[in-house]
Amino acid sequence: MLLIDLKDRRAGGLDIGLVVGAQQATISAAQTDGTWVAGTSAGDWAVFNTVGTQISVTVLNGFVLPTPIAGSYTMNSPWQGMVSTPGGGIGFLAGSRVYVLETGNGYGELGVKIR
Repeated sequence: MLLIDLKDRRAGGLDIGLVVGAQQATISAAQTDGTWVAGTSAGDWAVFNTVGTQISVTVLNGFVLPTPIAGSYTMNSPWQGMVSTPGGGIGFLAGSRVYVLETGNGYGELGVKIR
């Protein structure tokens, strides 16, 4: 799989560019469960935990949230090795402990598993 977003200066684009590639592989909870840090092309960043297909955002833009924001995703959708979100996001794991996602509103998101 390969994601390319080069010289896309529109809102939600990644400006000077990004190329991410990975071998296609089935995603499992063993790969996704844990704590992640993510940044977006909209300028936001977050810390979140995943268990199964459930997401709990605990820190947003440097602020610890008194009540975590809940979310979810579907593994291996729309294809093996990819994920989809209820808001229309599509992403994939790039190797181990790194993911890329295009949100439903067209922003790029890059995340790294830290635990």
